[in-house]
Amino acid sequence: MRPFIDASLSSQWNGGFVMEIFLSNQGTQSIVDYRVEFTLDGTITDIWDGVVEAHSGDRYTIVDDDTDNDIAPGETVRFKVKVLTESGRMPFELTVNGTTPEFSPEAQTLLLAETVETQSVASPFDDNGQAIVGPDTTAAELQALIDDAPEGATLHLAAGDYRFDAMIAISRSDISIVGAGRGETRITFTDEALAAGDSHAFLVESKATQFAGYLQQNAALGDDTLSLKTDHGLQAGDTVRIWQDNTEEYFAEIGDTSWQKLNAPLRTSMAKVVSVDGGTVMLDRGVHFDFDGGAAKIQRYDALENVTLRGFTLGYELGTPDKASFSNTLPDLAGYQAIKLNGTVAAHLSDIEVVNGPSTAFEFALSLDLHADSLGAHGAFNKGSGGNGYAFELRESYDGTLSNLEDSGMRHSVLFASWRSSVGNDIHVTSTDRDINFHGGQDHGNSVHVERSLRDADSDGLSPVVWYNDGGETFGAITEAGANQITFDYVIGSRRDDTIQGTDNGVYLDGALGHDTLIGGAGNDILRGGRGNDVLDGGAGIDTAHMEQNHDAYTVRFDDDGSIHMAGGSEDTDTLVGIERVLFADGIMLDVATRTLSQGEVPSAPTPEEILAGAEEDMSDIAVSSPISDVLESGAEIADETVTAPTITASDMEVGLSVVSRWTSGYVMRVEIANHSASDVARPEISFTLPAEITTFYGATLLARDGDTYRIAYDGSDTLKADGVMRFSFKAYAPVSEAPTSLTLNGTDLTLHPEDLVAGEAADPVLLDALAPAPTAADFLVLTSQVTKTWSGGYMSEVLVTNTSDVVIEQPSVSFHLPGTITDMWNGEYTATEEGYVVNALNGGTVLDPGETWRVSYKVRDDSQALPENLNAEGELVGIPTVEDDGLIGGESDDVLLGTAASDTLYGGLGADSLTGGEGGDRFVYLSTYESTPFDSDIIVDFDRGEGDLIDLSGIDADLASEGEQAFAWVGNAAFSGTAGELRNEGGLVQGDVNGDGVVDLQINVLGVDGLRTEDFLL
Repeated sequence: MRPFIDASLSSQWNGGFVMEIFLSNQGTQSIVDYRVEFTLDGTITDIWDGVVEAHSGDRYTIVDDDTDNDIAPGETVRFKVKVLTESGRMPFELTVNGTTPEFSPEAQTLLLAETVETQSVASPFDDNGQAIVGPDTTAAELQALIDDAPEGATLHLAAGDYRFDAMIAISRSDISIVGAGRGETRITFTDEALAAGDSHAFLVESKATQFAGYLQQNAALGDDTLSLKTDHGLQAGDTVRIWQDNTEEYFAEIGDTSWQKLNAPLRTSMAKVVSVDGGTVMLDRGVHFDFDGGAAKIQRYDALENVTLRGFTLGYELGTPDKASFSNTLPDLAGYQAIKLNGTVAAHLSDIEVVNGPSTAFEFALSLDLHADSLGAHGAFNKGSGGNGYAFELRESYDGTLSNLEDSGMRHSVLFASWRSSVGNDIHVTSTDRDINFHGGQDHGNSVHVERSLRDADSDGLSPVVWYNDGGETFGAITEAGANQITFDYVIGSRRDDTIQGTDNGVYLDGALGHDTLIGGAGNDILRGGRGNDVLDGGAGIDTAHMEQNHDAYTVRFDDDGSIHMAGGSEDTDTLVGIERVLFADGIMLDVATRTLSQGEVPSAPTPEEILAGAEEDMSDIAVSSPISDVLESGAEIADETVTAPTITASDMEVGLSVVSRWTSGYVMRVEIANHSASDVARPEISFTLPAEITTFYGATLLARDGDTYRIAYDGSDTLKADGVMRFSFKAYAPVSEAPTSLTLNGTDLTLHPEDLVAGEAADPVLLDALAPAPTAADFLVLTSQVTKTWSGGYMSEVLVTNTSDVVIEQPSVSFHLPGTITDMWNGEYTATEEGYVVNALNGGTVLDPGETWRVSYKVRDDSQALPENLNAEGELVGIPTVEDDGLIGGESDDVLLGTAASDTLYGGLGADSLTGGEGGDRFVYLSTYESTPFDSDIIVDFDRGEGDLIDLSGIDADLASEGEQAFAWVGNAAFSGTAGELRNEGGLVQGDVNGDGVVDLQINVLGVDGLRTEDFLL
């Protein structure tokens, strides 16, 4: 055994220290059940990655904090202790399993010395952990203060100019670096700092992880419980990261065909552990993706917690970059990130700006619950390809809140990094002159609200206002456009084709160049398409369109679908939807409702301040100088004729529905509409009815709601191309995953197939045969017997066996019990057994035609003159006999089954059946979900718990994804939670879900009861 110990001080102060000890096995045999013992002149108050097994006097024993206590050859384990001590002496007299280990030089210095000198000068931190430093502080001095600061300390950087020649690295939790404010505390990272090869100004990072195993059961999006093996080693308070590697099947599912990287997982998640019960780990939030049992991996992440950076400006000695140069002018500094967070929980950044930096300003990676406010990024030298020049980059960032961001002169504004996914972030940008960019991941559930987006169409042609990776790129995977919400208040668009969604606050959207789609919200909006063939959709409110040319330059056409076609010549033909007023460049205003013209003032663009203050000009108050007929007698007239858009044929449109995820009380459903016609569908608008509360649309914008009817506009494109597909999703809340009950596309009713969502398997033939067994000869052989002659000590009897079927029965036989002994027999051959007699036919009795009787006579020695008991007959049917239906077994159509006064078994089979059990304890049997779905539900007319009636679902596999046959789990009237095999009731409706998507796969309408209970079922 060759144990080797290294050690380092994480921090030290007067009265204590935090030390990390690394134990390596440099031998060839495992160190079994390792135990580290040492003497300590102090008290351990906290320990990480280990436990104090024993403490006697000043002697401590430390062991591993999980069941895997062996150290394999070449393996290293570690633990960290926080110690309170007055002497300042480090641990000494260390042993590993009773053996003195070898020590690294650093460990020798720390652990073998008599004492470790504490600072010769007084600590700069007061009793509250506060310290103030001035502009003469060097980077090395600040770094030392950060490393040695007590837990929860705050380092205040006074106002002034600081010059740092090295990066500042924070690798610990519970520390705050606070300046006097942006513009007050000014930190310059010198050319020496950049020449040293540092890739950051401030780096807050932890990479320490420990593998905790594979997920044992599937975890759906939103599930907050993980199933692991019991040796996972996780504890309450731990941070975990979950990931699942990409597969070819997953790429096919998301539609990615060009990126195809297997070693860069797109499905990832982070959370805090709330509680642990064996292999069951409860998280503080639901997971951010669907994860598969046996494939998804879990690791404990020793993330840094409660790190704060606030109140300073970062600058450099590089000069001023060219705002319009999208190239890497400082190639040696490509990839530089001024402030990077990597592996943090609840970090706080506020009141910080990065000015004219080498490349990216802020990078947030592997961050959970980030809080950022008032951050600025202004200017970058490297704005070329290769991941440079981003203002704010999110890479595996979860559930963060980023407010009051501003940027200018960068390559991109907010960028969701490729190769990874970020989820659930709420981002607010006050001002930008660049795009919101989804570079290539499965980002979803993110909300970005931009107040001002002011693009320079003349010098910035790099990207539109919002850019999604929609496939075909090698630098990142496809990103679903509808999975995130991006809204704007005030926009001057790009030279590219922009699709811009406004907020509900009353917006100004100017598309500038390109063929743009501008969509207003619920407020009173002003939309200006600019040059190009644009679509202006006002949405709700009183909306105004600003046109580029005078009124007489346009031909105005009112179409049957309510839209307005404005033909203004080459490259300036607009389509207006939901617009109430049109203001032309010469001040002429068209009132859409009345189709009248009036002269008003020449339009002018509102300022951002007017829009953001809700002070946009009320266009209804524009003064009218004279009727238009007095002004434009020879001008262009409004066209009286209307042009009808191509008729949509329902049979050419295919609607697909799928459940994306399900959790307790809610779900996300995707709707896909495929256009199989030869014509494009312009300005697709969908209306559908859904008996659920929709809270969020992805890839669509809500235009109006009337009860359960929702009217939406598609966000992805202004045209559904021939042979094209459009997709949108919605998040809704209901006890079950409801599908739309009707759907129209631009007013045309489309055919829905919600029944395709029903999951299940066909009935098991073995169980089905057991319910309706094939007929046997015994069913058609009628037996009678009589005594024909008696005498003292005996009698003669006969048995008559009649074939009542309509087919021949061969080789009939009878069996019975007699108290006496048979001595002779005619027309039969008998065999005596312990149970009685078995008699086989002879002569003509061996073949019984329909209606024919076999008569067998026998003589008995006995005075009882008893007739046969337990009389049974058997034989072989030749052909299939006609069987009279007893009315208790249904077929594939809609059946009406009526039971008897006895206890019956009723099975309706496929179709919508009516089942009446009658008196007695009846059993209503179901062998497949397809036998009673929400679309052809059975009705049990007279269910009576008091009679002993039961609904038998034991023949249905309630969890299609699990091996073997699984039984339903009764949840009462609780909502489906996304777990397969749940059975619930809604009043008299029985509802089952066999695949965990929340869709009702089995539904039975049970009359006669107020509510059902678990004892009403055979599960």
